[in-house]
Amino acid sequence: MSILNGGIFTRLLSEVIGIGASIAADGALLSRTGPGIRRVVSDPDGTISDYGGSLALDPQSGRAYVNASTGDAPGTVWTVLGGGAVTPLGTLIYQTAPTQAITSAATAFAPTTTLHRFTVNANYSMNATPTIHWPGAVAGQVLILMNVGAASHATLNRGAAQGLSLSNSGPKIDPGGTMLLIYNGSVWVEMSHIQATST
Repeated sequence: MSILNGGIFTRLLSEVIGIGASIAADGALLSRTGPGIRRVVSDPDGTISDYGGSLALDPQSGRAYVNASTGDAPGTVWTVLGGGAVTPLGTLIYQTAPTQAITSAATAFAPTTTLHRFTVNANYSMNATPTIHWPGAVAGQVLILMNVGAASHATLNRGAAQGLSLSNSGPKIDPGGTMLLIYNGSVWVEMSHIQATST
């Protein structure tokens, strides 16, 4: 079909599906400058290079993977999204990032994924402005702060300068505690708060 040679199909890939590509006459992929979807037969982590955000699907195991590389260059960092024996694809899974170590009250939370785990080496009343530093956050974006430390807590302080709209002036997040927030376009708004948990 001639449409495979023209700009319509390429534009569909790049603007609608989000894959930057050119298409040869036979439909072969010529070049790509962004995330894509590929088929794999085993875990691609550390072996297959692709752009961050790319997906890899293994139809034999039923697992799905996402490339977690950052920057403009392809990388081999893949994490399991779900499927197979790991977890069902119909299950909501929050991808994890490295745990952030909070070492002062002036340290801002710096999440890169919805579930942001942190530890604190002392009890701090957080005073960074803003308290949550997530460049590019958009309205409706959700964040879970989770204290995975053993002993200390972080106290959040509400206010425009802190970028936090909270139900009370100084909620603590103790070890095991969480706070669920949603971004309204200008500040992070508390949705729920569990000060601490224990087992």
